[in-house]
Amino acid sequence: MALWQFDIEVIPAERIGGRPRIKPAEFETADRWSDRQPPGDYRERLAALLPRGRSWSEEMLLFGTRQGDRIDVGLEQGRVGSVRVRIDCRTASPRSSPGCWR
Repeated sequence: MALWQFDIEVIPAERIGGRPRIKPAEFETADRWSDRQPPGDYRERLAALLPRGRSWSEEMLLFGTRQGDRIDVGLEQGRVGSVRVRIDCRTASPRSSPGCWR
């Protein structure tokens, strides 16, 4: 990851319970998606934001590019286990990202 990129781990709202912070130890051991799954059409929704990319694993879905903006969905036994968003700030522009800045 380059200096102009940063990652965001997506956590269901129910897991954080309105808290502004999560302790690092809790974050590392959290089973965030075990009882909460995204909508059934999440793959189509993500593909509408970023094009589907080639993954290095059957357990990882990629949307976007490795060098730019990207969404990674980790699968565990066919269910979502993690969602990570990578933002590439070299080209960040509210005008070029429809729907993201509303």
